[in-house]
Amino acid sequence: MEPRREKLSDLLHGSALPPPPIKRALIFGVLAAVIGVVAVVMAARVHDIRVGHLIAGIGALVGISIIRRGGYGKTIAILSAAITLVAIPIAYFMTFWFVTTGWCTESTHASIGESAVVWQQLDKPTNEQVFDFARDQGFPLTTYDAFEHYPGQMLTWFAENKPTLDEWRSWEHANHSFDNYLTFWITALDYGLLIVALLLAAGIVMLRTTKLEDRAKQKAIARRQETTNDTEPKRTTPEEAN
Repeated sequence: MEPRREKLSDLLHGSALPPPPIKRALIFGVLAAVIGVVAVVMAARVHDIRVGHLIAGIGALVGISIIRRGGYGKTIAILSAAITLVAIPIAYFMTFWFVTTGWCTESTHASIGESAVVWQQLDKPTNEQVFDFARDQGFPLTTYDAFEHYPGQMLTWFAENKPTLDEWRSWEHANHSFDNYLTFWITALDYGLLIVALLLAAGIVMLRTTKLEDRAKQKAIARRQETTNDTEPKRTTPEEAN
């Protein structure tokens, strides 16, 4: 008995692809995430670029690495986004660590001293005054409460104590937490770019999946048509019958 031919509806709506190599694809996705984190941290430190402006590259790098190693399918697309979601906070933390340990230099010490004097002169500043101060002194524009917490407290302490470079560095390590860093640097734009990074990681894999599915289904339909043509009885014309 001949095996039942696959229905055309099954070919069109089912999956025509074999299971993907999940382990190999994810290994390369993780390696790509590590490379992406290192690149983001270096760019943020060397070129003074906000981390949030670079994180979309991590998602793209993870997605591309996964499909280059044969990864496809919804499951791998979700895992690609998950890898990116883990890598991005690590990029922020590594940048925070380097910022905390590396920005206390002689030049910044002198600059902070000047900013602290100006800040001390703003007795109970309004929101507008805080925003103007942040813009003029080169600090990121955040909410008033976030700015008053940091660097406001640091500037107040700096103006009152006039610390040496080593004393300032010690104060930074003792008082500057990762939560403060996120409060100080993260904006609504960063959250939007985080979503873009996750969509890129998953979208690249899904785009590859769609292309592979279409190609496989076209081949399967072509094979089905060939099988149908081979199994159909040949019609005899009246001339042939005579």
